[in-house]
Amino acid sequence: MMRRVKRQSPFRFLSQLPRKGRIRFVLVLFAGAFLISLGPSFIQRLDLPSPASAQDSNADSSVTSKGAGKNQKAKMFPAADVAQLLLDNPICLSYNRIAAVFDNESLTVVTSTDTVLQRYLMKLMNRYHPLYGGLVAIDPHSGRILALVSYINDSMPDPGGNLCLRALFPSASVFKTVTAAAAIESAGYTADCSVEHRGRTSTLYRSQLRAELDNAVDITLAQAYARSINAVFGRIGIYYIGSPALFDFAEAFGFNSMPPGDLHCAVSRISAPDSEYMLAEFASGFNQTTTLSPLHGALIASCIAEDGVMPIPSLLDSVVRDRDGVVQHVAEKRTWLQPITPATARELRQMMQAVVKYGTATKQFRIIRNSRRFDDFIYGGKTGSIDKDGIGRVDWFVGYAVHPQKIDERIAVGVLTVHGAYWTVHSSYLAAEAMRTYLKSRQEQKRLEVVDVPPLPPDALTAVDSTGRTTTQPQ
Repeated sequence: MMRRVKRQSPFRFLSQLPRKGRIRFVLVLFAGAFLISLGPSFIQRLDLPSPASAQDSNADSSVTSKGAGKNQKAKMFPAADVAQLLLDNPICLSYNRIAAVFDNESLTVVTSTDTVLQRYLMKLMNRYHPLYGGLVAIDPHSGRILALVSYINDSMPDPGGNLCLRALFPSASVFKTVTAAAAIESAGYTADCSVEHRGRTSTLYRSQLRAELDNAVDITLAQAYARSINAVFGRIGIYYIGSPALFDFAEAFGFNSMPPGDLHCAVSRISAPDSEYMLAEFASGFNQTTTLSPLHGALIASCIAEDGVMPIPSLLDSVVRDRDGVVQHVAEKRTWLQPITPATARELRQMMQAVVKYGTATKQFRIIRNSRRFDDFIYGGKTGSIDKDGIGRVDWFVGYAVHPQKIDERIAVGVLTVHGAYWTVHSSYLAAEAMRTYLKSRQEQKRLEVVDVPPLPPDALTAVDSTGRTTTQPQ
């Protein structure tokens, strides 16, 4: 009788292992099969660097993404692509983090806007509903845009685009700031220099522009600036600066040039005057050919607040590629122009402070002057108003509020409103509200960050009430 030969199992060695060992062996087999099924793409995602790549990553300090691994360098957007990204993707500035698409890539865009300030200023525009409105608030030190509010009344035609970036309306008396800077640097003026004036402050008659004035009143240049006296600046333009020098000074402030940065901002236009009277109009802002955008107005205010340095404005703090987390763009502090010296900027600040203390914006800045919160701040600005043919009354304010020692408590604004038969709101009031709201928020945020919570006494028990608040109960 033949015996059946028992076949030997290839896994016979498992019988020699304890039960726990056999279970672990089977789990290892299943894990290996799962990794093989995923293929090499999973191994790449692990991003295990070779020795050579590790050396490269240590040698290069360029921006990298945490999600992409230390050896994957960020490919930064050129400036033109950043600007095109904003054109291709409508950005809702009421939110900081926004989804966007560019070059078939899904991106996460982080903007520099202060969302609380943005919403509040939009609320004010909707409350007062001027015909047109544009308000830009920026950090004068870094150029980061804090608010960008464009408003068009339902009764008015849409001129197209964001009004903050359009130079559609005359600059009016805001241009006196350029004339004052030219007078200080090229003619030796100071804020306390004596100038002559006769007649009304808002007029510009030829009799007010004569070299020798009868029955003239002596006032300081700061007083003429604060009260926005056209004839004083018209005479300074004619007799002490001249057309070529004033035109060059205006271009040094960025007129006839497109502001760089990630926003497509229109060019603020000037044209050379053809006559002596047109030079007076040009110097005083009493014309309709010199135009200004609210963004450029905020940059001029920033230049004066920052000792003559005009920053490049930026709206995008960062752009990150969604599929691998690679950083495509990071905002940097950059300078656009430096048209004046720090000494000239100090004189202009003195003149702009006079505007809000006893000049044309006194009433609108009362709440800031009467608040002890702003005792340590330097703030000022320039108003401007003129009738635009066929539209209405154009009203401007450009200004700043800065803490001398704290660079994170600074703001500059450029505000435009246009009104019909009835005046709705002063641009200087909107500017004061923007300054007050932003700086108050910054101060309260910093105060909360440094609050020192005292330790609980040893005989206290910590409990949570029905509202979720932590309370203490003595033992």
